[in-house]
Amino acid sequence: MRFISEARGYAFVFLGATVLMGLLGRALQTGRWRWWLAFGFAEFLTLWFCLQSLYPVTGINLLALACLMERGLQSDARWLQMGRWITANLLGATLVLVMMAPCLPQLQHFMKTGEMMGDLPLKWWRDSFSMLLYGQLWDKWAEPGHPYQTAMQVLLEKHPLLLVVTAVFILGIVITGILALLKNKDWRPLLIFAVGSIAIMIAHNAASGRSPYDWYLCAFLPGLIFVIAAGTMTLERLPRLMSNAALILALASFAWVTHRPRAFFREHPSEAGRESVAMAREVTNPFHPDFGKGIISVGHPIAMPCYDPDLIRIDTVSELTEQMNEADASGSKLFVNVNRIADWREDRAEYCALLEKSGKFEHVGSFPG
Repeated sequence: MRFISEARGYAFVFLGATVLMGLLGRALQTGRWRWWLAFGFAEFLTLWFCLQSLYPVTGINLLALACLMERGLQSDARWLQMGRWITANLLGATLVLVMMAPCLPQLQHFMKTGEMMGDLPLKWWRDSFSMLLYGQLWDKWAEPGHPYQTAMQVLLEKHPLLLVVTAVFILGIVITGILALLKNKDWRPLLIFAVGSIAIMIAHNAASGRSPYDWYLCAFLPGLIFVIAAGTMTLERLPRLMSNAALILALASFAWVTHRPRAFFREHPSEAGRESVAMAREVTNPFHPDFGKGIISVGHPIAMPCYDPDLIRIDTVSELTEQMNEADASGSKLFVNVNRIADWREDRAEYCALLEKSGKFEHVGSFPG
C-alpha cells in the first residue's frame, strides 16, 4: 500500500514479477515466439522501473531454465525453446543497456559513497523478514515518542498471547506452503523463484559486504503469494469445516497483525515531503508563473526534487551560509528542509548550531511520517 500510493519503483516490481510469471507460463505452455518476446520486453520494463528487481528477474530465469531442462521434454523441443528463451533475454538486456546506460556514472558514484555497507546482523534478519511477513518491523523504532510507530514488539507488549498465536499461525501457513512445494514434483521449481530469489539477494549482499534496507525483501512479495497459495491449497485435504476455519483464521490473523500500519498508510504519508513543501511554498505547481517567487528552498542530506523541483541541495555549512546571504540580498524567505533533525544533531552538529542556536532561523513545522 505504501509503495503503490507513492508510485515507488517497488510497486512496479510487484507488478513486473507477477506479469513475468504469467508470461513465462504461457511461453512454456505454447512455445510461441510472441510469449517469449513479451517475456523479454516485460523483463526490460521490470528492470527499468527498479533495478532491485534484478533478483526476482534472476530467480524467474533460473525457474525457466529448470523447466526447460525437464527430463520429459524432447531434445529438439528443449533446444528450440531454449533458443527462444535466450533471445528473449537478449531483447530485454539490449533494451536495458540502451535505456539505462546514461545512469551508469550515477550508479558508479553511488557505489563509491560507501552507503549501505556493512554486515547482516541479527536485527536485519528480524526486521526484514518481519517486514515481508507482517508488513512492519520487528524491533521498535529509534524514536520512542513517534506518533505513528508500528512494530511487532509494540503488539507483543500490549497483546502478547494474541500476537504469538496469530504470528505463529501466519508463519505456519508459509512453512506449510514451502513444504507443499517441496513435496509436489510439478510445483517444486516454483521454489527457485519464491525462495531462491531471496537467497540470491542475501548471498550477493553478504559477499559484497552490503547491508540492504530492511524493507528490501518486500520486492519478493509475489513469491510469498505463491508460497501462501500452495499452503492454502494443502489445507483442502482437511475436512471442509476445518479447512475453511483455518483459512478464516489466517485472514483474521493477518488483518489483526497489520491493522495498525495499514491504517497509518491510508491516513498519513510515509514521508511528508509534499506537506512540508506545501507549507513553505504558496505555489507548488512548478509550471505556474509564480512558482519560486520570493522563496529559496534548500535541503540536506536528502534532497526531494520529486516534491520540490526547485530545491537546492546543500552539502556544506558554507553553502548554507551562501544561500542565507542570497536570501538576504534578494529579500526572499529561506526554508531549510531538514528531513530528520535527530540525525542532524548527531552527525552534523555544525548545521544544527546554525539552525537552532544562531537566532537566524525559526522552527516552523514538523511533519512525522
